[in-house]
Amino acid sequence: MKISNKVLLIIGTGLLLLGFIVSNIWHGLHNPMKPLYVELVNDTDTLIPSVVIEHGSAGLQEIA
Repeated sequence: MKISNKVLLIIGTGLLLLGFIVSNIWHGLHNPMKPLYVELVNDTDTLIPSVVIEHGSAGLQEIA
């Protein structure tokens, strides 16, 4: 029994699509939150020596 090139192409495309779907689900399970971006703009001439941003969620507490 010989498998035609068309069948191999369909199987390969299906496996590639399945790989993308599984990797997307895997990524979503391990990274449930979207990243938080903070932009600080100093509109004054005064120098701000430091900024402390405290952030976290129910499952993760961090201080940066």
